[in-house]
Amino acid sequence: MNHRRGIAQTCSALLLLSGLLFCPACAPPPPPRKVPVVHKDPFQAVPEALILKAGEFEKVGDFPKALSYWHLVQDFRPHDPQVKAEIQRVSLRALEESRKHYTRAIEYSRQKKQHLARDEFLLALYFNPDDKKMLRALREDLFPREVIVYRAKKGDTGRSIAKDIYHDPKKDFLVDYFSSSGGATTLEPGEILRLPIIERPPAVKKSHSMTSIQKARALFEKKEYEEAISLAENIIAYGPSPAAREIINGSYYALAMKEYRAGHLPEAENLFKLVTRNFRQTGDYIERITNQLRVRADYHYKKGAQYFVDEKLKRAISEWEITLRLNPNHAKARADLEKARTMLKSLDGMQ
Repeated sequence: MNHRRGIAQTCSALLLLSGLLFCPACAPPPPPRKVPVVHKDPFQAVPEALILKAGEFEKVGDFPKALSYWHLVQDFRPHDPQVKAEIQRVSLRALEESRKHYTRAIEYSRQKKQHLARDEFLLALYFNPDDKKMLRALREDLFPREVIVYRAKKGDTGRSIAKDIYHDPKKDFLVDYFSSSGGATTLEPGEILRLPIIERPPAVKKSHSMTSIQKARALFEKKEYEEAISLAENIIAYGPSPAAREIINGSYYALAMKEYRAGHLPEAENLFKLVTRNFRQTGDYIERITNQLRVRADYHYKKGAQYFVDEKLKRAISEWEITLRLNPNHAKARADLEKARTMLKSLDGMQ
């Protein structure tokens, strides 16, 4: 009897426990489900801001700058057909404007108004920098073959140099075109610019040139190389002078060697390129420096790419600026630098 009572009590306990386990109201609540965190893309607003900027420049007729902003938009939206269509539309407007100025330039040239023709050619070149016909007219037909050699100083900009050389800050795009900085806000100190001469200096007597040669040699002997170069270049502007060319080669070579020994390779390379290649060991030094700069530039580019991946934009920008100083023709660094600057500016505006 007691044995049966024990079995009954056990069954009752099991039934009670079963009811607790399967009763929805009595069951313990499930663990809280993790809600995925959605990270907002910090660069989502960048393309729209760039489109607005492109529109502002197009309204004032500055189609090249509008086009540059549309190309930045394309970096963010490479497969957007509307962006591609806008680039084509603005490009056509720039081309039309270039043709207008080119037509005026030809007309002024026929009328022997060379000063006005030059201004129109420069405007045509601004709206269409890749037109070979205009480049040939500028470099061969309208401009003398001699150039103005200018060494950039700290704080120099395209506008300040244009004002100094051409007495017209609006010719800054011409300075940008012939510089390796690609229109940066400030030029790198020591960069050598070879700018076209728009107006020839007045002719001088031969006796003055002879005196100038003697002065240039004296300056060279005193190691006042920049003054010697300036005087010798002035002599060559009036006609060939092997003696003046020798002074120029020797002066640039000495300045290049000074920079090379100090470890300033970009500055040394720029100076060596102004020397006749077969002068002493100029060709060997250029090749050696070019290889060294290429290796250093690639190293800093990779560092910048890693910083960019880690979202350290300022450090990435710094590394890519160094890359371009070492190798101004590094296309990937230039494109990535512009993108990083745009992103950083957008992020600063969101804070």
